[in-house]
Amino acid sequence: MKPEIICPASGKPYCRGCLGPVYLCSPAKNVLCRKMGCGLQCHHTHNREYSVDGVPICPTPKMLELMDQ
Repeated sequence: MKPEIICPASGKPYCRGCLGPVYLCSPAKNVLCRKMGCGLQCHHTHNREYSVDGVPICPTPKMLELMDQ
C-alpha cells in the first residue's frame, strides 16, 4: 500500500489524481518553462516559486471546507 502524500497547502492527503497545489503562473519567474503554451493554454504551475503570489488556487477554501466534513 502506498503511503498518503500530504498536501503542503491543505495539510490533508492529496485528492485522487492530484499532483499537488496549483498556483497562477508568473511567466517572468518560471525560467524553466519553454513557454510554448504560455498564456494561451497554460496559466498554472505546481511550483510555488514560479507563482504570481505564492497562494494556491487549488485547493480552494471551499474545497478545504468540504474536506473537513
